[in-house]
Amino acid sequence: TLFCSIFVIISSSLWPDLTNIILSTNESRPRRLQFSTEYFIDQEKYYYILLFHINATFCIALTVLTATGSMLNACLHHTCGMFSIA
Repeated sequence: TLFCSIFVIISSSLWPDLTNIILSTNESRPRRLQFSTEYFIDQEKYYYILLFHINATFCIALTVLTATGSMLNACLHHTCGMFSIA
């Protein structure tokens, strides 16, 4: 379920491009990044590179968060097993 949220974040950031392809209207929709950051470069010109960077960072952060929680849970179970608490 945690990695399903990654799919939602990535697909919601590409939503304006997908609607331009599907609906094919002659109006342009603004492209906005999900998180307000300052990269000190032109965000319109390098939109897809910045989008890839944000999505990769988000995926890595969720993986690290999940791994840290799992390791804490394993250490807690090991400690309880060593003291025969549980």
